[in-house]
Amino acid sequence: MVHYRTCPFCEATCGLEVKLRGDRVVSVRGDADDVFSHGFLCPKSQGLKQLNEDPDRLRAPLVRRDGELVEASWEEAFAAVEEGLGARSAAGRAGPASGPRPSASCPSPASRRR
Repeated sequence: MVHYRTCPFCEATCGLEVKLRGDRVVSVRGDADDVFSHGFLCPKSQGLKQLNEDPDRLRAPLVRRDGELVEASWEEAFAAVEEGLGARSAAGRAGPASGPRPSASCPSPASRRR
């Protein structure tokens, strides 16, 4: 089975062709029909298969219960985020910690400073 995705590693958003056998990634190649990358990939994308197979990779959301991080459903995780943001806002503490976080695809203005 082949899935077409966008590489998450940088702002170039290269198109990926990910071949799967069951749940296992067989290969990651450039998507020749992608309008931006035209099948070309930077070296960063070569780590996607290994990243997917990393035994330490989180495969489910985690929430803190009684001081411990435990696996949760996505519904529970989003509810915990909503509750946490609501508590911050109600306490008048809504600030940078309650907003979006920068990433390689969406860097913060501070990361662009020289």
